[in-house]
Amino acid sequence: MCQTLEAQCTPKLKDQTNPQQTVQWLDQIYQDFLLFNQSLQEFASNRRSFEEQANTIQQLRGQLVETEQDLSEHMEFLKVNQATVIRLTKKISKTTGIRLSKTGKTKRAKAKTGRGGPTILDSLSLDSPQTLLSSGSLRSFLYNNSDNYYETVAQLEDLSQLIERNQSFWRHTPTVIPVRSRALSDRYGMRKDPFTKKREYHAGIDFRAKRGTPVHAPADGTVRIADRKSGFGLLVELQHGRGFFPGKKNSVRYRTRFAHLSKIKVRRGQKIKRGDLLGLVGSTGRSTGPHLHYEII
Repeated sequence: MCQTLEAQCTPKLKDQTNPQQTVQWLDQIYQDFLLFNQSLQEFASNRRSFEEQANTIQQLRGQLVETEQDLSEHMEFLKVNQATVIRLTKKISKTTGIRLSKTGKTKRAKAKTGRGGPTILDSLSLDSPQTLLSSGSLRSFLYNNSDNYYETVAQLEDLSQLIERNQSFWRHTPTVIPVRSRALSDRYGMRKDPFTKKREYHAGIDFRAKRGTPVHAPADGTVRIADRKSGFGLLVELQHGRGFFPGKKNSVRYRTRFAHLSKIKVRRGQKIKRGDLLGLVGSTGRSTGPHLHYEII
């Protein structure tokens, strides 16, 4: 050891005649040996710890690569199924006129509000944080939560096939609100008449809308009336083919009316497709102000 440390392990010759100094020298050598041995043990312990940490890091890197692959595969799965959902939704909406998803912009509150939410990993590690480190757990979690997506796609495919078999009926069923406005100024049925102030029957619903607002066809059909008709004012009436009616097994023939228009954009006998422009909102005839009187007969 003295050679390894390149240290002098024997006392000088002149000091060998002094036993006390020799004992002190031996004691110093012993203390140095203890410190050296302790340092070796600490080094060995730290080396084992570093090796264990390196192994853990290597395992985590492998699991990270596997997790990244799982997420990549699942994202591809979602992209394919999302594309299928969008395609089927557009196909169904085009045939029936019914929107299956909202695409309009939502207004955000002006005041600052709290926002947040747990991530997928938070949900996965809720019961046991070690779950995140177990091989294949993320893949299992992702695909178990994809069952609802599979079910949605399957339902849309079944619905699309059913609608396609009855496409003509759906095209002639009034399913679209004829104006962009959803606000009503008067309801269907008995109501207080705005002119006589008495309770009288109202054969349609009145939509609030500004003068000049476009009025669109709610279904395919033929223009039956496109003229001024007394209390209706400027009126467009469409004759539709046979369509569906809620609660009835047999199809029914529909007619729709659009009254109090300021301008008519179609002519009698004209073939109309759902969404075509019929006229513009106005206040002609028996009306207190601009609105659309809409009837389904």
